Amino acid sequence: MQGNWFYLAWGALFLAAFVLLPLGMAYVRELRTRVTEQDMLLRSLERDMQAICRGAKGMGDTVLALEQSLRQLTARQDSLDLREPDSQVYNHAIKLAHRGASVDELVASCGLVRSEAELLHLLHRRARGSRLAGAYQA
Repeated sequence: MQGNWFYLAWGALFLAAFVLLPLGMAYVRELRTRVTEQDMLLRSLERDMQAICRGAKGMGDTVLALEQSLRQLTARQDSLDLREPDSQVYNHAIKLAHRGASVDELVASCGLVRSEAELLHLLHRRARGSRLAGAYQA
């Protein structure tokens, strides 16, 4: 009887090994597949992160360039703000406009931008019976 139990135990172990071994191998294959998928996902995420970093660097460079342009424009505007509207150039242009100078003459003789010359011409030209022109003459 003892021998039967011994053979029965060995037989059960042998049967369990043949049943469990394929199950274990299937589980190992599934784990390998998962590891491969996770590895592919990790590589894809690494590529995406590198693209994001390159984009962020490009945006940073763009922001730096815009900040530099803004500083230059601010400095230029500050220097232009220091010029007073009733400076010598503008006073001379106003006098010429009072004398009937044309816009082209104001641009040529005073170095004004055309829009400035047009504005001064409109505001300070000789009054020809116009109340608006007379109101702006000094």
